[in-house]
Amino acid sequence: MFCDGDFWHGKSWVARKKKLSQGTNGTYWVAKIERNIARDREIVAALRIRGWKVLRYWESEIRKHPQRIAAEIHRCVTVRSKLV
Repeated sequence: MFCDGDFWHGKSWVARKKKLSQGTNGTYWVAKIERNIARDREIVAALRIRGWKVLRYWESEIRKHPQRIAAEIHRCVTVRSKLV
């Protein structure tokens, strides 16, 4: 399970990228966050190949709906533990 920070992992990336590119050190921040996004995809792919179930949640989603997220994680763990 991953908790992705909205800023660092590119939530609403199209709008955020536009705003960042116009600000101070825009080139740096856009490149940094795009690399984070690419690395997230690489990690998910590598874990799935190894048979892992990958759950990713935005920090804002967890803050807004913590009980729902916790229930989803619990449900996933319960189902997966029955398969082993």
